[in-house]
Amino acid sequence: MADLPFISIINPIRNVERTLETNLRYLIDIDYPKDKMEIVFGDGGSTDKTVDIIREWQKKYELIKLVIVPNSKSPGEARNAALKMAKGDYILFTDGDCAPRKDWAKKMLEPFMRDSSIGMVGGEIHTLRTDPNNDVEAYCEQTKFLM
Repeated sequence: MADLPFISIINPIRNVERTLETNLRYLIDIDYPKDKMEIVFGDGGSTDKTVDIIREWQKKYELIKLVIVPNSKSPGEARNAALKMAKGDYILFTDGDCAPRKDWAKKMLEPFMRDSSIGMVGGEIHTLRTDPNNDVEAYCEQTKFLM
């Protein structure tokens, strides 16, 4: 993939301050040219420090965008608001509790580059384990839920 396309990474979020810093580090560390990508967060009405965290990261990284959807009824509503802002030739979706691999963006684009009739691809999901006392995270890890 010599001439990489511009991509938009859409991330619908709400009250994810617990995992957001880790999620942002993973997204920024993706092996993809920063001038060929944007990360668009669609916040669905967070009441914690989620928006403050994103605004701090925006001071360091111009590629981070934010749209706020107060009282969002669903992650889909926040996702669609972020999608309306997206400028990418390709759209990649993730969530605020995910940790994309360094090669995630390039791996997601490979099928499109091989076959122009492909319209959508998906991949394996690994949730972030950030709190050793969180029963939901422990369950997901032990049962390999979403893996």
